[in-house]
Amino acid sequence: MPKQRTRRDHEPFRRVRLGSFFHESWGRADRPSILVALAFVSAALFGLLLALSSDSTRMANADTVSFGAVADAYFKEDRGGDDNFGTNADMHVKADLGKVKRSLVAFDVSSIPTGANVDSATLTLCLTKVTAGRVLEVRQVTQPWVETTVTWNTQPTTAASATDAITMPASIGCVNWTVTSDVQAWVDGAANNGWRIGDQAEGTASGDTKFGTRENATAALRPLLAVEYTVTAATPTSTATATAAATPTNTPTPLPPTATATATNTPTPLPPTATATATATPTNTNMPTNTNTPTNTNTPTATSTNTATFTPTTTPTTTPTVTPPPTATATPTNTHTPTNTATFTPTTTPTSTPTVTSTPTATPTPNPDADGDGCLDQQENGLDEMLGGLRDDQNPWDFYDVAGAPAPLGDGNPDGIIDLPNDILGVIQHFSPQGQPPYDAQFDRGPSAGPHPWNMTAPDGVIDLPNDILGVIVQFGHSCQ
Repeated sequence: MPKQRTRRDHEPFRRVRLGSFFHESWGRADRPSILVALAFVSAALFGLLLALSSDSTRMANADTVSFGAVADAYFKEDRGGDDNFGTNADMHVKADLGKVKRSLVAFDVSSIPTGANVDSATLTLCLTKVTAGRVLEVRQVTQPWVETTVTWNTQPTTAASATDAITMPASIGCVNWTVTSDVQAWVDGAANNGWRIGDQAEGTASGDTKFGTRENATAALRPLLAVEYTVTAATPTSTATATAAATPTNTPTPLPPTATATATNTPTPLPPTATATATATPTNTNMPTNTNTPTNTNTPTATSTNTATFTPTTTPTTTPTVTPPPTATATPTNTHTPTNTATFTPTTTPTSTPTVTSTPTATPTPNPDADGDGCLDQQENGLDEMLGGLRDDQNPWDFYDVAGAPAPLGDGNPDGIIDLPNDILGVIQHFSPQGQPPYDAQFDRGPSAGPHPWNMTAPDGVIDLPNDILGVIVQFGHSCQ
């Protein structure tokens, strides 16, 4: 009985038949159809890869960045409103009527991609002095400003409402405002002029609150803007291109004709290019015999330098008329003269340019008043208390100049000298040991912190005999005018 074949016995035969089928098909006219099938598979895989890559890039574009300030300054209402404090280590905020102080700060967020979604943005300022309980707000600035020139009188406009407001803590530290909406607007293309920091209740009695600026020697006290954002890749998940794989189906059919046509055309251009260009270029190399004529060009260059070095701005118009005659007649004799004139004029032109560079160095000569008390830092660091010395240039309370002559002799603002009619009598007139009317914080000082009796501290809420009246009498005659 013949042995019955199993399915396994047929499998090698099937493999051979299938292999030979593909081998035969590849060599026959079925090859274009196989290319079409492969093109469809490749297009589908390509579309899948694009979809996966677009998802991965969308996840990778979430980012968190921190920015340091590019500009900050403060300005104050009193002393005419013309003082600028753009290079100080601290910026101030104060609410006192007639002595209001405001600060500005700006950051460059242009590195955030346009179209990004700002998830959060936080402005952080670090206190160097605090008046606890004051509510300070940030408002978006709507006009450009320059930190080294902005003053009370030239301060920029701001938005009608505050972006955020927070209450100052009881102790020194760093405080945060939420400014997400402003940063989003800037990323979307709105003008970025930074923020203004001010007291929410300007016109009421308050002490100074100070923050570190970008010029502060302690890096941890400098302004900071932290932004979290996400870039959503435009959701053209390129899966749509997978359907465009219909276009490859057209390409296989022209492939066979173009393959045979280009093969026959490529040999024909090669022989002409080899023979024609090779023989043509050597014959042109004899043309440099004309380069003997440039010997005449040596003479025009000599004569042109004579006229050009004489006066660089005016002579170019006269050179065309002067140069042609020398080239025809006396070119050898003129070639010696340019060497004398050429060395003459270069020594003159360099000396005129250094005079321009010397002027910028004379401009930045500021006389800062860091604490804004009316005495320059140089005066407060001096050794004569009668001239404002032996004081702390960071303490705005140690020069008891509270008022000046009223109209018509003056504007009533501090006048740089502590005298009887304006300052001593002014403090006495506001005597209020319980803080009752006629209390005015302008005339109030806290007890002295030493080492001198005039080294007084921030207002303590009462105007009494030991701290205030005796404190201003001790400083009688001290002047920072």
